Amino acid sequence: LIWEHDYIRSFRGRFGVQGMHQGNIYREKFFIPNYRNRTIGFFAIERFVRSHYELEAGLRYDYKKLESFFYRSGVLQRPELNFSNLSYQLGGVYKPTELFKLNLNLASGWRSPSVNELYSDGLHHGVGAIERGDAALKSETCLNASGMAVFEHKGFYAAFSAYAYRFDNFIYYLPAPLPELTIRGAFPVFNYRQDDANINGADLQLSQKIGKYITIKGKAMWVRGTNKNTGEPLIYMPSDRYEARLVLNSKNTAKFTGNYFELVYQFVDRQK
Repeated sequence: LIWEHDYIRSFRGRFGVQGMHQGNIYREKFFIPNYRNRTIGFFAIERFVRSHYELEAGLRYDYKKLESFFYRSGVLQRPELNFSNLSYQLGGVYKPTELFKLNLNLASGWRSPSVNELYSDGLHHGVGAIERGDAALKSETCLNASGMAVFEHKGFYAAFSAYAYRFDNFIYYLPAPLPELTIRGAFPVFNYRQDDANINGADLQLSQKIGKYITIKGKAMWVRGTNKNTGEPLIYMPSDRYEARLVLNSKNTAKFTGNYFELVYQFVDRQK
C-alpha cells in the first residue's frame, strides 16, 4: 500500500506499508524445516527538488517473525525468532550544468538471517554440497556511503562511482577444510558464519564517439573485502575486471536498422 504526493512546495514523497506471509512444507528428506515467515515494513521517503540539485531522505522500520518446525532426536522443535530494525537513507544530486552530475548517498541497512542460514543441515542438490546453518546467527547490519560523478560532452562520456560498506555480523558461507563422505559420495561442506567486514569498491566507464560510425568504450571494476575479525581478505569477492570495446555502426537501410559490428576485449585479473 503506497501513497504518493507531487510537488508540495518543491517536495515529492512516498509513504507506505509492505507485508508478506510465506510458508514452507517439505515431505521428503530434511534440508530446511517447515516454517512460517511473516514480515511487515513501514516507510517514508521525501525529495526536495530544485533545478540544479535534489535532496532525499528516507526512513523505514521492518519487523519479521519466523516460526520453524522440525524434529531433533525425535523431539519436535518449534523455535520462534523475532527481528526488527530501523533503517535510514540520505542522498543528494548536484547538477551545476547539463554536462556534469554528482550523486552522493549515505544509508543504513539490515537483514535477518534466512531459514537456510539458520537451520539447513544436509545435501543441497542444486550446488552439490553439504550446507550447515547456525541457529545462533544474529541480524546483519550495514552502514554504506556511495558516490557517482558523470560527465558528458560532445560524444564523450565518463562515469566514476565508489562505495564503502561497513558490516556488523556479516553472514557468509565458509568452506570446511575437508569434504564429508556419504553413501552418495564425498561432498564439500559449507558452514554459515558471521563476522564484521568491510567491502569497498569502484567502477569506471568511458566512452568516446569518433565521427559518425565509430565508438570506443572502456570499463573497469574493482572490489576489496576484508574480514575485520581475522584481518584476512573476505572470500567470494569478484576479481578486478577490465573491458575495452570497439563499436562500428553502419548506415540504416530500408530492411535493416541498428546494424553494428563490435570487438570486445575483457581481462579478468587473478583473484587476490
